[in-house]
Formats: sequence, structure tokens, C-alpha cells
Amino acid sequence: FSSRRRHTRYGTVTGVQTCALPISSIYDVGTTDRLEERASGVGELGSWPEFTGQIQSQDVTEGYNTISRPREYATMTIVTRRLIHDDFSAVFNDGMRFRPMVRAGIVTRQEHATRMFEMINVVDTHFYVRSDGIPIASASHTYRTAGAPTWSNTTTAPLTPVSLRAALIAGRKIPSDQNKRSGITYNEIFLCVDVVPVYNEIANTPRGYDIPGMNENQEARGRTGITSVVALPYWTSTTGWVLSNSRLRRENVKWIDSEEPDYGRITEFDTLQVKSRGYMRYGTHVRAPHWAYVGGVG
Repeated sequence: FSSRRRHTRYGTVTGVQTCALPISSIYDVGTTDRLEERASGVGELGSWPEFTGQIQSQDVTEGYNTISRPREYATMTIVTRRLIHDDFSAVFNDGMRFRPMVRAGIVTRQEHATRMFEMINVVDTHFYVRSDGIPIASASHTYRTAGAPTWSNTTTAPLTPVSLRAALIAGRKIPSDQNKRSGITYNEIFLCVDVVPVYNEIANTPRGYDIPGMNENQEARGRTGITSVVALPYWTSTTGWVLSNSRLRRENVKWIDSEEPDYGRITEFDTLQVKSRGYMRYGTHVRAPHWAYVGGVG
């Protein structure tokens, strides 16, 4: 699989912003009106046999099932009527009462959007459950098709020209459930902020990077086809990096909004306290792991 769509989130990564990252940079964003979302994939077909007068049929094997359930999040502040009325610093009367709550809500969503990377090498059932019971990053992925091979999409190696080249090559060799090479290429990379300078140097050095004789750098931006670089400000790893195929990611990595962030306030009748609240409900849904090749996590 390959994608030639150009999409650069942070240009050449120089001056990467560390403010709120659009969730659509990671997830295919959708909505739901259900308690749960369920999905399952299907395997591949083998090569077409020669036609000899009668078409031969093939079977498609069902993939692993994924069940996700949006979770609810809410918070509240309580302020006395007198404090609002006597506000000498004009904090409460110019909208500042809601702004910390809104900012905290944005950060909460950002943290949960990053959770997939934070937990990428362990089984995480916070938002969804996949029937294979294997993390996104694993050296023991399997298929349900009988006789299908086990495959890996991870390395513990830190990001270097050598490990980047090895991952790009390994991705092309990942087998399908028919034991044929999938030929997966990667056109985007997700990075923890500590690794951004490392990738920036690799991608933007056309010649001689870590190579004697000023040879052409095969991991430079123009050679790898990586056109989208996304730094994840809330990923706490100091070594993590994830190559991604954008088309496969959009097919398999979903953000589901059940209820958009909602804010309100009320004055309590008997205490005259002013209560402000925020509420939101959402979840994530990852169907299959083959969109990613994960590095730098153990």
C-alpha cells in the first residue's frame, strides 16, 4: 500500500509547535449515537489463478473484532456569589471563570488522543477491546487465516538513519494473511518531542549524514517519501517514533465523538453559589495495527 498525498503538519519540523494538536492529525474523526461501536476486518485474497474456462472461487477470512465504548468526562467549579460581586481583579467578570475549564478540557482530549502512542506496546482496554489481545506494536502479530504467518511491526532501536532504513524496508516485507508481501510504504512519522531534532537532522541532511565520503543520504526527506511529520507534545516517551501509512491509518484509527464538549452554569437557589460545569463523551477505536511501524519503545 502506498500514498502520495502531500500533507505536512509541521513543515520541515523546524519550529515545531507544542500547543494543541488537531485530533484529525492522528484519527479519522466521526460521531456515534450508540453505546458501543463494533467492527471487524477481512483478510486478503490470493493471486488470481489462470482462467481455464471455469472461474475458481476464493474464501475471505474474517479479521479480528474490535469493540469500543465512548467514555464520559466532566468537571465543575463552585464560586460564591459574593466573590463574583466583589471581584477586585476582574477575573470572574470578563470570562476568566470558564477559560481554565475549557483549556483543561482541550488538554484532556489531547492526552486521550495521545494515549494510543503512550500505550502502543501494551494491551490497553480503556476505550476499546480487540479480539487478538495483542498491542499495536508487537513482534507476534497473527491472522485468523489458517497457516498465516506471524509478523512484527516494531523495533526497540532509537531513531537513527540505520533504524529508519531498516523499518522502511521491514514494512515492505510485512506479510498479508495470504503470506504475500503487503508492500506497505510509510508517508508520515509521529514523534515524541525529544526525537524531533534527531529526525529533523536526518531528514534535512541530503549528503554525508553519519556516512563517510559525503554519500547521498538515503533517509533524507526527498528519498523516503515521508511528507507529514507530527510531534506529539503529550507523548511522555523520550525515544518513541512511529512510521505510518496515512491511508491505512485513516481506515483503522478512529476517534468517535458521542457528545461534543458542552459547558453551562447555574446559580443554586438556597446557597446562591454559582456552579460552572463542563461535560464531554468520546472514545477511540483502533481496528488493525498494520498501518504503523513502531520504534524506540521496549
